[in-house]
Amino acid sequence: MLGRYEEALRAFDAALAGRPNDAEIYSGRAIACLALGRLGAADADWRRQSELLRPEQASARACLSLRMADYEAVLPALQRALEKEPGDPYWLLYRLTSLHRLGRSAGQPGLEGMAGDAWPGPLLALHAGQLSADDVLARADNESRRAEALFQLGVIAWPQDREEARRRWEEVAAGASPALIEYAAARHELARAGS
Repeated sequence: MLGRYEEALRAFDAALAGRPNDAEIYSGRAIACLALGRLGAADADWRRQSELLRPEQASARACLSLRMADYEAVLPALQRALEKEPGDPYWLLYRLTSLHRLGRSAGQPGLEGMAGDAWPGPLLALHAGQLSADDVLARADNESRRAEALFQLGVIAWPQDREEARRRWEEVAAGASPALIEYAAARHELARAGS
């Protein structure tokens, strides 16, 4: 899928003809569809992937729901992922993200020792009010981390400044890799916001 998304779609279609119940093929095809601007087709593939995932695949289910910015669905999967991997800072970050977007108080449980300099610590520090937008962006030292930071800045901005949130999510949609969770989530956020 190195930028050749139409070709990738044909390859995924051929793969699904031989393995119609392979959840990972649906995931890849969804990303290719999303890269081509076919959000509805991507969602259909992600829904099919969700049907095929085993119940114990909590982390895969969480990532899938995050791609679709389905924050209600993501919370139970994240809870199971956190129970299995309590030290994973991304599960904590994604839980904070979901609660924030749902307008629920997250408090700051579990941030102790995780909101440091090691990525995604700066994003946790942003949620805790310990880092500014400029500081977080300065610490985002590659394209993927910048997209993650921009997405989180949109999440934080949404309740008070929806235009700022849209601008941040538009930056993600314009410059990030379609394979990133944040790219898909930003595209869904923008579609819901009418952008």
